[in-house]
Amino acid sequence: MMNGVVSIRNKNGEEKVKIERPGGSSSPIWSIAWNPSKDEHNDILAVADWGQKLSFYQLSGKQIGRDRTLNYDPCCISYFSKGEYIVMGGSDRQASLYTKDGVRLGSIGEQSNWVWTCRVKPDSNYVVVGCEDGTISCYQLNFSTVHGLYKDRYAYRDSMTDVIVQHLITEQKVRLKCRELVKKIAIYRNRLAVQLPEKIHIYVLKSEDPTAMHYHIKEKISRKFECNLLVVCSQHIILCQEFVGATDPKSSRLLMAKQADWAKSSKEPRAAAEMYLSAGEHMKAIDIIGEHGWADLLIDIARKLDKAEREPLAKCAYHFKRLKHHGYASETYSKMGDLKALVELHVETQHWEEAFSLVEKHPQFKSDVFVPYAQWLAENDRFEEAQKAFHKAGCQDEAVKVLEQLTHNAVVENRFNDAGYYYWMLSMQCLDIARESEDKRDEMLKKFERFQRLAELYYVYRSIQRYTDEPFSSHMPETLFNICRFLLNNLTKDIPPGISKVNTLYALAKQSRKLGAYKLARYSYEKLQELHFPSRLLESIELGSLTIRSKPFHDSEDLIEGMMCYRCSTNNPFLNSQGSVCINCRQPFIYSASTYEVLPLVQFYLEEGISDEEALSLIDLEVPHSDQKNAPGHVVDNGEPQSLKLEDDLDNAEEDPFTAKMSFEQGGSTFVPVKVSRSVLRSMSRRDVLIKRWPRPLKWEYFRSLLPDVSITMCPSCFKMFHSEDYELLVLQHNCCPYCRRPIDEPN
Repeated sequence: MMNGVVSIRNKNGEEKVKIERPGGSSSPIWSIAWNPSKDEHNDILAVADWGQKLSFYQLSGKQIGRDRTLNYDPCCISYFSKGEYIVMGGSDRQASLYTKDGVRLGSIGEQSNWVWTCRVKPDSNYVVVGCEDGTISCYQLNFSTVHGLYKDRYAYRDSMTDVIVQHLITEQKVRLKCRELVKKIAIYRNRLAVQLPEKIHIYVLKSEDPTAMHYHIKEKISRKFECNLLVVCSQHIILCQEFVGATDPKSSRLLMAKQADWAKSSKEPRAAAEMYLSAGEHMKAIDIIGEHGWADLLIDIARKLDKAEREPLAKCAYHFKRLKHHGYASETYSKMGDLKALVELHVETQHWEEAFSLVEKHPQFKSDVFVPYAQWLAENDRFEEAQKAFHKAGCQDEAVKVLEQLTHNAVVENRFNDAGYYYWMLSMQCLDIARESEDKRDEMLKKFERFQRLAELYYVYRSIQRYTDEPFSSHMPETLFNICRFLLNNLTKDIPPGISKVNTLYALAKQSRKLGAYKLARYSYEKLQELHFPSRLLESIELGSLTIRSKPFHDSEDLIEGMMCYRCSTNNPFLNSQGSVCINCRQPFIYSASTYEVLPLVQFYLEEGISDEEALSLIDLEVPHSDQKNAPGHVVDNGEPQSLKLEDDLDNAEEDPFTAKMSFEQGGSTFVPVKVSRSVLRSMSRRDVLIKRWPRPLKWEYFRSLLPDVSITMCPSCFKMFHSEDYELLVLQHNCCPYCRRPIDEPN
């Protein structure tokens, strides 16, 4: 605080420790920082105040050591990630590096204004400095090796302010604390010279024993020297302004490599690695660094290497992968320009977003990413996403296998809505394969037809299963009545797994009785008596079979009229062993995919030689009759669901060429489709036509509305048709098509 006090409080805000700096308000405290090191025995708090002092305290409030004089007003203090160094800055207009004990090691960078903030990037040697004038500077600190070697004695700098002397034979070590930055080290026989910022210390061994390790200071030279190399002799020191052997780089590297070999054999891997780097032996240095897991040092090497040095870069990337440093490995492969290795890295480490981003720029790696991604999804039971990934990768066979597994699971688990959706996806997958592969076209088109049929059967059975298994049903009796009849009309001898004929007949019997179709209800109960049904339904079926006998032996006339064929006006029975077709003209019925009422649509076909594009253009060329110019209704066809809006007053059947084409020979046993010529197409109103625009190799399907007052909407994805009001309500409820689950905001 500004009064020179540091208050240490618990998480509830209660003060536990109070530290008062000498000088009080004349020493306001501008920055504090906890040492993040996990190796310290106590929590250590560094305090920088404008009495120009740096001090250290334990959590108890006890000061550690003496105050360090700064000679400037400190504004910021920041520890390295492991707590080994401190960065400070302030009114001296520079950021400085200190040891964890507060010994100044040197300037990181001079600025033109006060330094107000400084931060160290975690687990790295990068320092960012912010100044009063708004400028931000970033520095990378390189801690070079300072060392010396003479026969069996090796001396090197440690923690920037200490010197460790190691006997390479006995492996004994001794630490000399200099408490200042060690700049140069030289060793010869029994002498050791250490250059500090403002002086040089000369140490000698206390004993002549060749294994002795006890050094003491013999001389202090209090003078600042600038030199490239320090050499100590028996009676003198030599300061070299140019590096010895600089004229012979090969010899210099050889010497450095031998020193590195010594360091490696003496179990000083970090020193050995740095010497190998100085000698240009990158591969040896990288192996040592990688084996010891020093990722920070390794990335520094990778960043300094030229991108053409592929072998050492590849070795760096290998170690990053092994050490699970995905970011560093990615950076290295990117520098090399090795896109394939980069893709493999993202895949192996399951960094899928990075892999997808790379594939967007380089689509040639699509299969390298999406195939393993799909396999990973499948292994994690995310089959639906796996199918889409296989499909995106172009692996159609795998996509189909995953979908088949999904469908099987859905049926086994009685998730019939999902089963219907997966069968629809399977059918579209088969259509994709048929379009891309001529060899498989016939086989895939047959599968497409089968899967389309199964998709609709499971889609409708979902409602029956919910009615029989759950206490409440969201469907109106008329809808369940229609669904049961549709399902029974379309079930062959081979009933798909999971679909129960018992449940279907039971639901039909109940709804038939409720709606007055007593004859159909009696038939349903009789059929149920021929089947094996669960004991839970026994009482209800037997009671229903008895009570239905008290009802009339006929069906409601209103229900019968609802089964009229819109082509030949024949009233059809509720159940038809021939399927969902008219018993008279064999015209297939078109159902609403919500209520399964028969829609007033008749499918027609194009005469030979008329293409889909030509047919569309002929219909679009329609010139309205004089009495139709103001007729209400329209079809919107802009990629969204096609909506057929027809309201009233279009009674021109005697003038309509299409109506003439609907005629057929009575009593025929084969279906005669409605085929239209160019003149008939030209006479049609685009408002009256719905088109299923199937992708190739399928042909488009055309439907003509015969009731102007019925509004019909078709999904542009699955081509299922609905009463418009039903479709709009379902889409609002689910935000997607209820059949194919196409999102409402998805472009067509």
